[in-house]
Amino acid sequence: MSHWPESYNRKREFRKELLAKIARFSYTRHRFVLVAVLLSFLLSLALASRLTIKSDILDLLPAENQEVRTFRQALQDFGSMDYLLVAIESSNGGSADEFEDFADSFAQHLRSSPMIEYVEYRIWEEGEALGPLLESGLLYLSPGEVDALGERLSDQRIREQVERIKALMLTPTALPMKGLIEKDPFNLLPLLKERLLKRGGGMRLYPFDGYYLSEDRSMLLVIARPVKPAQDLVFARKLLQMAEGAEAQARREVELAKGKSLERMKVSYGGGYLIALHDSQTIQRDIMRNFLTSLIGVLLLFLYSFRTAKSLLFASLPLLVGVSWTLAFAALTVGELNYATSGFSALLIGLAIDLVIVLYNRYLEERSSGREGLASIVLMLSETGQSVFIGAVTTAAAFYAMMVTRFRGLSELGLLTGSGILFCLLSTYLLLPALSRWDEERSRVAVSPPMRSFLLPSLLPPLFRHYRWIAICSLLLLLTLGAFASSLEFDEDLNNIRPRHNPALQLQEKIAEKFGLSYHHFLVLVEAGEMEEALVANEQVASYLRSWVGREGITGLDSLEALLPSRTSQEKRLAHIRSLQAKELNGERIVRTFRAALEQSGLRPSFYDDYLRRFQRFLTPSRPIGWEEVKKSSLGKVLDRYLRIEKGKVKVATYVYQDRESWRKGPPAELAQGLSGLGSVRITGVNVLAGELKREIYHDARISALLALLAVAALLYLDFGSLRNTLLALLPLGFGIVCMFGLMELLGMKLNLMNIFAVIMILGIGVDYGVHMLHRYREGQAGDVELAFRQVGKAILMAALTTILGFGTISLSDYPGLVSLGVASILGTGACAVGSLIVLPALLILGKERAKNLPPPLRDSRV
Repeated sequence: MSHWPESYNRKREFRKELLAKIARFSYTRHRFVLVAVLLSFLLSLALASRLTIKSDILDLLPAENQEVRTFRQALQDFGSMDYLLVAIESSNGGSADEFEDFADSFAQHLRSSPMIEYVEYRIWEEGEALGPLLESGLLYLSPGEVDALGERLSDQRIREQVERIKALMLTPTALPMKGLIEKDPFNLLPLLKERLLKRGGGMRLYPFDGYYLSEDRSMLLVIARPVKPAQDLVFARKLLQMAEGAEAQARREVELAKGKSLERMKVSYGGGYLIALHDSQTIQRDIMRNFLTSLIGVLLLFLYSFRTAKSLLFASLPLLVGVSWTLAFAALTVGELNYATSGFSALLIGLAIDLVIVLYNRYLEERSSGREGLASIVLMLSETGQSVFIGAVTTAAAFYAMMVTRFRGLSELGLLTGSGILFCLLSTYLLLPALSRWDEERSRVAVSPPMRSFLLPSLLPPLFRHYRWIAICSLLLLLTLGAFASSLEFDEDLNNIRPRHNPALQLQEKIAEKFGLSYHHFLVLVEAGEMEEALVANEQVASYLRSWVGREGITGLDSLEALLPSRTSQEKRLAHIRSLQAKELNGERIVRTFRAALEQSGLRPSFYDDYLRRFQRFLTPSRPIGWEEVKKSSLGKVLDRYLRIEKGKVKVATYVYQDRESWRKGPPAELAQGLSGLGSVRITGVNVLAGELKREIYHDARISALLALLAVAALLYLDFGSLRNTLLALLPLGFGIVCMFGLMELLGMKLNLMNIFAVIMILGIGVDYGVHMLHRYREGQAGDVELAFRQVGKAILMAALTTILGFGTISLSDYPGLVSLGVASILGTGACAVGSLIVLPALLILGKERAKNLPPPLRDSRV
């Protein structure tokens, strides 16, 4: 008698007949099927060649989210990463200032390129000296700084400064400082450098040179602003080629003009363009490496398991065809691959090989029992093909559930992997019968050897003797790992899912260390309709933020007010300056005292005539500085970092710096609340975005997981026709998911943007094992656990091993996000296999033993 509900039997017979027809067609028309599949494979490869690569990590994020839009707009407005950074060093660790001639020539070649908007590499350009600041820079200083300047310009301090100048002029070792003394005899640069050197939070430069030279003099820095964004990969490649050409030309010119070799000079490139370019290359390399290593590993395991070379043909062709169809589907739908989807082909191989293993193993079993080829194929597809169909559909449904997430990269990963499973199911249904017929026509060996047992039969005696202890220990293990799983934390740093070995990113970090730059900052944005309104509002914000420096991890800020004070502030400063012009800032007295001191020291006063004329204008500003004047000066190019004017709106950005630990937590809540009371002020940054994404991820992951679970449970219920059997099929899945999270915590892993969706993958992967075991258990008339274990257990183990191999190649990726996804999925897959091969059989035995003690009516219903 049948142990299935009548409704299930009717659906099962319908599927059985349909699959039997497919088996007969593919077997008897095998040449037609093979040719048709080959043509579709070639067409799919042609379509797949249209796929492009997107390396922008922001493509993974929900585009409609307000925080994401604000962050994207801030990047577009202020271009935090859109720079080409060029580091010039000595290969033997010596001083880099000997390469300043090269920096001059190289910068000129970069400026001559239409691909470059501007180039920065010196505090001031040749012949410019302190031009813009000596003309009107006094208005940049606060009243306190103006008072400090007045003290420095007293008669006594001027005479002391002239004595220092004379001493330096007579000191041979002070040669690098003499150029600066000629341009800044009053030593104003230390007072003004907070205004001059604000590049990324205040650059630490060697103060006696004038170039962007690190304090230890080991690195020269050239900063170029290209005309197109870093996400334009075609432009980025051409930009690198142009820069390398400019480097070669500058080398030749300097070596020819100076008669010296630059062999010891090392030039390195970094910044957003090189980071994006390298990330793109890494994605392409990962796609090919993951695909090949996964395919080779799976095929070698397949060869070991089935022991004949021809088994590779049965394994590889359905996989290659299914993957090619999926790539063509990707080209027609999403059109591109990104961080998240770059590993889908390896993932698909690890999943799809399960279909081949279970079906091919059944075919060999039937052939070994003496059945003919067609009968074995029909039985393979009509019986085992049903559990394979349910397994594939539930896996696809679980991945399709990821499409509800607003994270585009993960949504596309769900679409491609879910569709890929169905494509591989179709290719397996068509190719296995056709290949079997083709093999029978050519093979001299009547029957291939059966699949290796992997020592699984040795588990049967202890399984039947200790099934109660196995059930109890499984429950204790589940509770223990569940307790650990409750402590699993979320990693909010998006940089931790970026490539680990990006040389451009490593150079950027090296530059930050050398020049004292910090990338741990967030932005405070002010927007207004008028320039003056925006500048006044920005000064209010800067004043509030300064009160936070030194509190709760806030280490400093970088504000536009240092370069462009509001007219209101400048008028107040102008009044204060005029109050000091009679004595402390009296230009005639200062010049007279300075000239007399020079003459007394034996130095030529006429050498400083031009400087002194401009210095007197510096002391007597007549009117506030307008932003147009600053824009036209050499400091104007710096404004783009802080100021954006478009469509009747003025936007101003202030950079607030935090220590690393505080930055990971985001801006202090009290600070954000205080800013909200200052008007139209917004906060954005990577750490702000990460906090918002954490909430989004948790929300989307819960929704996706719930939908996946409901879809899988509904499909299983439709298949099995009873709640009891549905729960039994889901048992290994629940066991695997809890164990996965618990083991992640024990291994010190954290949840992130990528691996949090591993639970959805395991929903699709792990459910197959329980389905196969339960289907085979129920296929016999007596519900024989031992028979089911012997027949399908080795196929489940093999399927799990191949899936782990597929995920294992992902864990070798250069992307930590994909690595964590691979490791989490390996843990989950392994735990689901244990649940299917040990826990589920033990519970089936326990249930069968308990059923024997029930009255006959109840016993029949529980068997």
